[in-house]
Order: sequence, then C-alpha cells, then structure tokens
Amino acid sequence: MERSFTYASILAGATAVVPFPLRAQSTLETVPAGSDLITILALGGFTLVLAALYALQIKRTATVQRELAAAREAARAAEAALPERLAAHERAIIDAVAVPVWRRDRDGTLRHGNAGAEPLFPELEKAGTLAERAVKLGRAQSESRNMVVHGDRRLVDLTEAPAAADGTVGTARDLTTLEQLQSELARHVDAHAEVLETLHTAVAVFGPDKRLIFANTAFGRLWGVDADLLERDPTLTEVLERARENRRLPEQSDFRAWRDDFNRLFTTLIGSHEELLFLPDDTTVRMAVTP
Repeated sequence: MERSFTYASILAGATAVVPFPLRAQSTLETVPAGSDLITILALGGFTLVLAALYALQIKRTATVQRELAAAREAARAAEAALPERLAAHERAIIDAVAVPVWRRDRDGTLRHGNAGAEPLFPELEKAGTLAERAVKLGRAQSESRNMVVHGDRRLVDLTEAPAAADGTVGTARDLTTLEQLQSELARHVDAHAEVLETLHTAVAVFGPDKRLIFANTAFGRLWGVDADLLERDPTLTEVLERARENRRLPEQSDFRAWRDDFNRLFTTLIGSHEELLFLPDDTTVRMAVTP
C-alpha cells in the first residue's frame, strides 16, 4: 500500500515537529499513471466540446423560438387585418363595375355602393324588404320600382341576391328608356290596329308562339270564327280547326297534313307566300302570308 505523509504542529506551545502517517484520503492524491492522464485529458476535451455544442444548440433554439414568435405575431396581425383587406378588395371590385351595385349587411343596412348606386341610396333605404326576401328564400329577387333620381322619375329594376358571407349584393337597371319605347310601340300598334280594323280585307297577326296577336273583324267574318275565340288568343291550329268546322277552308284529303304544313311556315318561310283557296261555297280567296 502506498503511503504519504504530512507534518503538522500539534500540542499548543510545542516546539518540536512530529511526523505521523495518514491514509490515502489525504488532499494530496497519488499522481495517476501516464495512460490514465491521457484518458482524463481526452475526456476533459470531449466534455468541453459537448459543452460548446450544447451552448450552440441553446443559442440556435433561442433564435428559432424568437423567429417562431415573430412569425406567430405576423400571422395574428395578418389574420386581424384580413377582414378589412377583404372589405377593401370588395369595395374596389364594386367600384369598378359599370352598373349600379351596392352591398347590404345582414340586417339590411346599406354598407357600400359604387358611384352609380349612390344617387339611388335614398330610395334603396326604402327597398329593404326585397333584400329580406332574398335572404329568406336563399335566391335572387327582383322588382321594378318608380324612383326619383336627380329630380326625374325613373323606372328602375332592382335585384338583391344573398352574399356568400352574409347580407346581400344588389344591382339596378334603368328601364325608363325601355318603358318609353314600349309605350311608343304600343301607341303605334294601337294606331295600326285602328287602321286595320277599318279595312274590309281580313288581316291577322300571329306571334312566334303561333298564337293570335291581332285579328280585325273582317278576318273573323271571312273564316267564320267567332269573336269569343279570337279574344282568347288562340293558336293557328285552333283557328284552322274552327274554320274547317264552319266549312270555310278548302276540302282536303288529309287535313292534318295540310294543317301541319301550314304551321311549318312559321319556321321555313323567308319571303312572302301567296296561295288561292277555293272554298266549298265556291268562294275564291287570295291568301298572302308574310313573315
């Protein structure tokens, strides 16, 4: 067993120095062998490297956490600003539309409108029931209203449709010019009807749906068709059937085929068509059909 010695002065007032042996737990340990020293130095260096790597990892983790915190904050800010950005985008789209367009909130309050819709706002405030009906039914609703715009009476067709998020989107069409044209056309038609009614020539006008639009008194008298039927806007087939019953059409071996050929004139006739009809009472009728 290896031993080491230390010297201490003991006994108060003693002048002699007495040596005594101590065990291996002394503060002065035995110096390790060469290979052990190398191992200790290697372990110490490895520990220093691990400590440096750990410190670097801590630094990197802190950096990443700061970046994540900044990213979360930016995401929260973007999310908070998203409704306003969407609203601004919506306003920009509405402003770019040429026709009057407006946006209502869920409760029907007007939120925004483009330049074309702004003159209609006083009247649109009174048209909230149309938006309510559109939301309730879940589909677009339309109605025409007489409105005062810039001091003039205008006929405006309003449409309110449910929006994807909430509320409604509305549009307007000015039908004043169309109404004026229709009124003017109606006056011309009435005037022409008055003229045609005075003629002794039988005249009838049929629409694209093959229904009677107009017939003068001479037409009903020639074909033996009573006024009650003519007032019900009958089809051409119904008029021909009644004329046949009254023996006011030429005898045909296949009346149905002849009638169908006559009906096809609505889709095949390009120019005028003239034909002589020889009636059972020996009356000869010159018939002219014009598209």
